[in-house]
Amino acid sequence: MTDDAVTELNGQEANEFIATLERISVDPVNWLVLYRDPRTGLFWLKDNPQGELHGGGPPRIRMIVD
Repeated sequence: MTDDAVTELNGQEANEFIATLERISVDPVNWLVLYRDPRTGLFWLKDNPQGELHGGGPPRIRMIVD
């Protein structure tokens, strides 16, 4: 689904990509979920940046880069 150039996905694309990842940890207070891509070893952080919308709005997932 993603290639090396993709560092962020939103909405349905984010949900589809999340289905391929391994959940590492959940921060229920800040609505953050940390994932790891088992194919690449890269870490991804899911949030819902539109907090004013029901359920935080569409999901966003961003690659964590050092």
